[in-house]
Amino acid sequence: MISRILANTPAWVWGLLLALLLLGVSQARARRPTPPRLLILPLLMCLLSLAGTWSSFGPAPAVTLAWAVAAAVVGGLASRLPAPRGSGFDSATDRFLLPGSWLPMALILAIFVLRYALGVMLAIDPDLARERPFALAVASLYGALAGAFMARAGRVWRLRGRSGQAAAAMPAWAPLSGLIGVALGTLAAVSRAVTRIDYQGLPALSRHTARDGTALAYRAYPARDARRVAVLIHGSSGDSHAMHAVGLALARAGIAAYALDMRGHGASGRRGDIDYVGQLDDDLADFVAGRRAAHPGAQLSLVGHSSGGGFALRIAGGPLGALFDRYLLLAPMLHQQAPTTRPQAGDWVRVFVPRMIGLSLLDALGLPWFQQLPVLAFALPAEAAARTTPTYSYRLQRNFRPREDYLADVRAISRPTRVLVGGADELFIAERYAPLLEAQQPLLRVTLLPGVSHIGLVVDPPALAALVAAL
Repeated sequence: MISRILANTPAWVWGLLLALLLLGVSQARARRPTPPRLLILPLLMCLLSLAGTWSSFGPAPAVTLAWAVAAAVVGGLASRLPAPRGSGFDSATDRFLLPGSWLPMALILAIFVLRYALGVMLAIDPDLARERPFALAVASLYGALAGAFMARAGRVWRLRGRSGQAAAAMPAWAPLSGLIGVALGTLAAVSRAVTRIDYQGLPALSRHTARDGTALAYRAYPARDARRVAVLIHGSSGDSHAMHAVGLALARAGIAAYALDMRGHGASGRRGDIDYVGQLDDDLADFVAGRRAAHPGAQLSLVGHSSGGGFALRIAGGPLGALFDRYLLLAPMLHQQAPTTRPQAGDWVRVFVPRMIGLSLLDALGLPWFQQLPVLAFALPAEAAARTTPTYSYRLQRNFRPREDYLADVRAISRPTRVLVGGADELFIAERYAPLLEAQQPLLRVTLLPGVSHIGLVVDPPALAALVAAL
C-alpha cells in the first residue's frame, strides 16, 4: 500500500517537499535577516497550514475558528519563552542576528507530513472530511503548528526593541501609534520632551454622558468669542493632559477648546479597552452634539495629535466627516507601513503577534470574540504607567487610528484639512507627508515646521502659533 501511495503522489508534492527542505536547511545556518525577511517564513507557514485546513474541510467558520484559537493559545504560551540563545539585533544595520537551528525544519516537516497524511486518509475515506470532531482536531493541530512558528518569530522580534536594554514583555511587531512618553532608543528624546509640558492652570475634569450612559471626561478652555470651537484629541496611551498647552493657546486666541479623555484613556471608561470598534466614533458624535447645542452657529474644528491625528483622519474620511467644518492633523499616525513612519518608532510599542493574528482572523469571519484581550503594550517608564494607558485591547487599537486603507480615508475628506508636522519629529519622516497626502486630496495641505519635535508640536511656542494660525 505504501508503494502505491508513493507512486500515486503527484509530482508537484515532491517539488513542494524539496522547496520546504531547502527552506529548512537555510534556517539551520547563522544569518542576518532584515525585519521583513524575518516574517516571510512564519507567514508562509501560517498560510500553508490554513490552506491545508481549508483544502481538506473547506473554509467553514467552526474549522477556521478551531485553527485560530489553537494558533493563538499555542502562540501565546510559546511567546513567553526566551529568544533563541545567541540571537540578537544590530540596531546600526537594522538586522537580526540569528544562530542556526533545526527547529524550523522540524515545524516545516510537521506541517508537510500532516497535510500529506491527511490527503492520503481522505483519499482512502472521503467521509472523514464530514466528521466534525476529526475536522476540528486536525484544524487545531494545524493552528498549533502555525502558532508555534509565529511565536518563535515574535520572540526574536522582541529583541528589536531592546537594543541592549530591558524591553517590555510582549513581542514587538510594528509601530502602530503616536505617543506620550517612552524610554527606549531614539524615543528617549520624546520622553524628555513630555517633562517640558507646563500643567499650570490645568482645568478640572468635566463630564458628559455618552449614549451608553458612561460618563466621559474632558477639560474645557473657554474663550471670549464662542463662534469658533476646537475639539482636541490626544495621542496613544495619553489623555487630555497632553493637549493642555494647545487648549491654552487656542483659548488665548479666542477659540474655545475642549480636550477629551478618549474612552479607554484617562478618566473615561476602563483603561485600555472599549466595547466595540466604532465606539470612539459614536462617543465623538455624542460630544459634538452637546457642543453644537452649547455653541449654536459656531465653526467646529477637530484637532488630533499623533494617534489622535490618525483618529481625526478616520473621522474626516468617514461617515462622520461633516461633523466638523475643518480638520487639523498634528504629525498624524497614518499606518504602520506608511512611508511616513520611521522604522525605529516601533521601539515604543510591542505587539502580541500570535494573538493579533488569531483575533484578526476571527474578526474577518465576523466573530468579535476575545477582542477585549490586550494586543499592544507601550514601553512606558514605570513612573508613567500608573497615570497613562499601558496596553490597548484589540478593538481599541482598531478604532483609535485611520482605517486600514488610510489613503482611502484621505481621498474621502470633504472638509478643509491641514497637516502640521515637525521637521525634527522622532517618530515620523516629516518630508514624506506632503508628497504622499497632497497628491490624494486637494482639500489637504501639509506644513512642515523646521526644528520642531514630535511632542514639541503641542508644546513649543512657534508650533502653537502655527497651530492657531491654521485654525
